[in-house]
Order: sequence, then C-alpha cells, then structure tokens
Amino acid sequence: MFRVLIFSDAGAARGGLSLERLELTEKFLNQLKQKARYIAWLNPMAKERWFGTTAGEIAPLVPMFDFSHQGLDGVIDVLRGRGSHAKLGYRL
Repeated sequence: MFRVLIFSDAGAARGGLSLERLELTEKFLNQLKQKARYIAWLNPMAKERWFGTTAGEIAPLVPMFDFSHQGLDGVIDVLRGRGSHAKLGYRL
C-alpha cells in the first residue's frame, strides 16, 4: 500500500466550481483509495479561498490542507497514520 500526497489548488485559484472537475476527481480518488493506504492533499491556496470552489467540494472527500506550517504538519500526520484525520477513518 502506498502513501500519496496530492499537491494541487483543486480549482481554488480560478475561484470557480466545476462539476465536471469534481466528478472526475471523485472517480480518481475512489480508484486511488483502492491502492493507497493514506492520502493527503496539499493545496497552495489559502483555506479561505476554497469556499464556493471545486476545492471546497473536494476537501470533505480527502484530508486537504493549505500550504502553511500547520498544513504541512497535518499532511505529515495523515501520511504517517496519525492525527485527527487518520482517526476519523481516512486511513484507506
């Protein structure tokens, strides 16, 4: 089983909501969950920019963190199987 880090703005940079992108990302994540033990998403956009965007819709599907010191700590915890996200059933 793999540990996967995704680095993407998930559409937050454009500030829009793309249902097509959301659907494709959901399919991708479902396939990835079959192979990966832990998945974390590092988003270079501030969390405040996710609301109303595709990123905001993807965030509940996978542990997503903004690119900050705290966000990096969260990503490391998830990929190591620790932290609140790992305890909430995000171990895949």
